[in-house]
Amino acid sequence: MHEALSQPEFVRLIITLWAVWRARRKAIYEDIFTSPMSTHQFINAYLGDLQDIAAPGRNATVQPILRPTQWQRPPASLAKINVDAATKGGRRGAVAALCRDHVGNFLGASVVSFKGIGDAATLEALAVREALALAQDLNEPKIHIASDCKVVVDDIEHRSMTSYGAIIHEIIV
Repeated sequence: MHEALSQPEFVRLIITLWAVWRARRKAIYEDIFTSPMSTHQFINAYLGDLQDIAAPGRNATVQPILRPTQWQRPPASLAKINVDAATKGGRRGAVAALCRDHVGNFLGASVVSFKGIGDAATLEALAVREALALAQDLNEPKIHIASDCKVVVDDIEHRSMTSYGAIIHEIIV
């Protein structure tokens, strides 16, 4: 006889099936391949988020994070390179890096477009790599790179081997 699944087991099963279907769909239709480990990590992170939401005593009011709306200057000895990435249709992407000195004077910029790369995190990692190339081109030995992608920043900091691990390795080296 089949035993009925408990609600947490059922939710885990549904999330796992959805994540595997999503990874398969991206591989077939978008040529984006994710490792089984990254799919597993995604499932665990998603389930952890669901548990946090359902935790009793959770405060329903969320304080907004106040972020600066202007360019933030780096220390006087550094040049600052702001990076960002964008996708179009899941099959194309572009990255940009803009460099300014500590006063705010424009020093240089770089933009690269990619055909066949539509994953936002991969593009954000490529943007950081492009910032390093721009710093070399401008002969700026001391730089501060600013990115709005916390996932990529954490992956670089923890030397994570994600689907874009080769780019992370290149940045670290």
